[in-house]
Amino acid sequence: MVNGYMFRHSLIVFTVLLGESFMAWSNGRLKAPTHRVKMDGSKKRYSVIYSTLPRNLDEAIYCPTELIDQEHPLMYKSFNYYDYLKFKFSDEGEKHEDALKAYCAAA
Repeated sequence: MVNGYMFRHSLIVFTVLLGESFMAWSNGRLKAPTHRVKMDGSKKRYSVIYSTLPRNLDEAIYCPTELIDQEHPLMYKSFNYYDYLKFKFSDEGEKHEDALKAYCAAA
């Protein structure tokens, strides 16, 4: 999606979708898109998911101070990723269009 619009890509393409934790870590500079694929069912689609997670259950995800300034105030408080996932997929978390913002928005 570019500027909120869907786009077509070439047949040979490598796409990287960043998750919400990278959006929080980058103070909103990197966006976590909603992943939606439309296909007519006449062709095969192959996807590979590669994911990174904090190795320590107690580690917090936080924005480095170098990415916070007057033009880019802190957007997300530090948070535990596993606790966030519990919230996101809870009844309360699923009520929110932006679960990350509901869970740990700084303002």
